[in-house]
Amino acid sequence: MSIINPGTPPDPNEREGLPSSLSNAISCAAVYVSAFSRPPFSEIWKVAGVEQPEFLRDPNKNRDLLLALESTGCLTSVRTNEADEQVISVPAEIVNKHMESLGIQGSVADQIVEITLPYPVTAVINSYIDAIDDPRSVVVLAHSKTANEPAEYTRLGGSIKIPDIDILRGVGRIITINHPNEVDRPAKRASEVVLSEIRHYLTSEQAAELKAYLQDDFVTYLAEVAKVPADDPSLNPTQVMFDTYLRAIGFSYRLLAPKPPFPDQVVFFTLEGTEVAQSKRSNKSLGSIVQWLLNKISGCRYDSIRLAFPRNPGQPQVVVEILNKIKE
Repeated sequence: MSIINPGTPPDPNEREGLPSSLSNAISCAAVYVSAFSRPPFSEIWKVAGVEQPEFLRDPNKNRDLLLALESTGCLTSVRTNEADEQVISVPAEIVNKHMESLGIQGSVADQIVEITLPYPVTAVINSYIDAIDDPRSVVVLAHSKTANEPAEYTRLGGSIKIPDIDILRGVGRIITINHPNEVDRPAKRASEVVLSEIRHYLTSEQAAELKAYLQDDFVTYLAEVAKVPADDPSLNPTQVMFDTYLRAIGFSYRLLAPKPPFPDQVVFFTLEGTEVAQSKRSNKSLGSIVQWLLNKISGCRYDSIRLAFPRNPGQPQVVVEILNKIKE
């Protein structure tokens, strides 16, 4: 496994005017939309009212698409339809170019094409920007020069930029909320931050039930671990992501190093059938693995709660694992 790569400084002549945090967030979102278009999430975009399962399969081509949508203002001109889906109007030349690059047969004749999104893409991109800009949160991007090379894992932040020629292969994001040493950052209601990430998958009654379990103090939220393809055994961004997270909150493996504050609560969200819900290697959930790790290194004890929320027939249920620090 490659160690965290510092990345490369941005080329001032490339994508002039596009902040590095936005460029990196779009790269992350490109992996996200690809991974979440596949089972068990199966969140597929509709192009001119027709579901296109292959439309988002290639993260690198998704990055080009998202950049085109961002530069033309399509992502900021969003409306909601009667089914509570996000709808954007896109110039046909952008859609046809993307479909042609994927080898999808056919083209769109209308000058403007409606694309229906199952989630707000702008919110996804903004979530990555917020985490990239937060020194206590972590966004790790897995990438490589070729598909056959081992992946490099880069923690995004500052002026670090992933080379455009690199193949995008995975992304992980951990949000740290209300770290006690970040006194200059305004406090947030951690429960609302977590719910804003998950609410899309829950009914209002389920969201209210979940909120009763959430705390508002020092909270860590595992936002996502996404790989493309999901079954690639050579990719393991989770381990790198958590090692990086521990350093971000101030932990050191050095003997006799002082222990930093550890979160009062850690929250994991996923769907049944993912590696987060149950690892194929260990048959354990990521939450139970992290619980064991925190109990070992933090000097604290964490208990766990696992909640399951049913969805529509045929859809995998939502799984939320919560680790709570036991107050001594």
